[in-house]
Amino acid sequence: MKTIIKENLKFEVNHINDTYMDPRQDFNLGTMFCLHKKYNIGDKHNYSGNDFSSWKEVKKFLKEEEEAIIILPLFAYDHGLFSLSTTPYNCNFDSGQVGYIYVTEEDVLKEYGLLTKKIKNKVKNLLEEEVKIYNFYLTGETYNVTVYQDSEEIDCFNVYGYEEIENFINYYKL
Repeated sequence: MKTIIKENLKFEVNHINDTYMDPRQDFNLGTMFCLHKKYNIGDKHNYSGNDFSSWKEVKKFLKEEEEAIIILPLFAYDHGLFSLSTTPYNCNFDSGQVGYIYVTEEDVLKEYGLLTKKIKNKVKNLLEEEVKIYNFYLTGETYNVTVYQDSEEIDCFNVYGYEEIENFINYYKL
């Protein structure tokens, strides 16, 4: 446990590993379509790697059948720790592509009301953030932050990623 004092508030940070909620169960704009032989990662679907002959074919399927308009690749690194990213890892042996994260025009319009270049860029960044949060979950970087004022518990939050704790504390408002 780590304790951080800011003004008249005390923040107790506890690392939690085994009972943390999968962030893919929350609302996500993107859909993670993963095909991994050993791990059940990403969002649920009824396909396997045997249904496709290449990642190019998967991407074509997502565009045509799922009507995806923004598609980012998903890469995994698996060597004592399983990690996920939208950019490739520098290890040909323990890493490789495992899927895509995508969004449909319908979902973008439902969320933002229109589809512009600026919104597409915003959505791309949001998809990258969804992958980053999911990666924190996969790597066990999950924390509970309890807020105290005058020794009384006033708030409690779950935070993905140790680096996000500082942001949380800096922007915390009563």
